[in-house]
Amino acid sequence: MKKSNLNFIKRVITLSLILLFSIKVLCQSVNIFPNGSLEILAGNQSNGAGYQYTADISSFRSDLTCSYEWKVTNGIIQQSNSATFTGGNMISVIWNNSTSSGKLEVKLMNCNFPEYNGYLTTETYNIIPIKVSKPDTLRQYINHF
Repeated sequence: MKKSNLNFIKRVITLSLILLFSIKVLCQSVNIFPNGSLEILAGNQSNGAGYQYTADISSFRSDLTCSYEWKVTNGIIQQSNSATFTGGNMISVIWNNSTSSGKLEVKLMNCNFPEYNGYLTTETYNIIPIKVSKPDTLRQYINHF
């Protein structure tokens, strides 16, 4: 076989491997647990703690370390007492008493492998509002005193 044909075959193989790696990297996503398939109650859990969420990047590579940029819609992240938080892969959220859905986003930042910076995942949660007791019953109770 001619040397030029061998060089061409080497280039094709090298480019194919690079393409396969790129596709694998692009198809990965950060998993948020629990995901949006579960309904959530507004407010805290019964023990007073917010609802815990974890970002999982174990499917990327075992030696990957990143910081996480969290953003919540219709809730408050307890670690920052605001709608945003940058830090670890676990947060607690207190969801607003709303009939709207809640959204949780997490983005990878400052990764030791820069090609993973900016990966973004969004989960949407159905918030079940807390119902207040009937106004008539409350009014009767207040008027009783």
